[in-house]
Amino acid sequence: ADSDTGTLLYALPGGNSRHVHAAFKHSAAGAVTRSIPSKIREVVSVKDFGAVGDGVNDDTTAIQAALNAMPAKGCRIYIPTGVYMISSALSVPGDHERGIIFGDGDSSQLKPTGANSIFSYPSNGYGGFTLERMRLTGSNSAGVAAIDCSPTTVTNVFTGHFRYVEIENWKVGWKLKNAQLCVWEDCNYDNTQT
Repeated sequence: ADSDTGTLLYALPGGNSRHVHAAFKHSAAGAVTRSIPSKIREVVSVKDFGAVGDGVNDDTTAIQAALNAMPAKGCRIYIPTGVYMISSALSVPGDHERGIIFGDGDSSQLKPTGANSIFSYPSNGYGGFTLERMRLTGSNSAGVAAIDCSPTTVTNVFTGHFRYVEIENWKVGWKLKNAQLCVWEDCNYDNTQT
């Protein structure tokens, strides 16, 4: 049972307000009615945490906060269209089974402000996460990977799924250590050496 009431408070002209019960129901046969708050929580946007995506402001803290808020199973983190500046590698928390970090394709771009990776996986046993539909644009810094899963603390990365990820202007696209059952699907490497 959904514990949310789905009650919204609307401000009306003249300073009055009114409580309205709001619900969501998909139009397909068999769908059930749910509260609006329950529906909204299914996907978390990095903009919910203050990311701007204007190609100027540093969005690292906001995106990291969104990643840290991921529950252990089934969360979807959305990176909307924009250019997100990243000043240090975003640390994806471990063991986020069926977690998805996704964007709007090439128009969701993450770009380092210096010689840093975009994502790092600093712990053991990553399983079942997906990274999809985004562009990681680098600055061709020597030895820096767009996605770094190789720190000395990592001994296993398994069942990762990378779909429709554009890796652009990196000396190294991925650094992996003991990767098992990982899938790269329709990823593109532009001006990336390895």
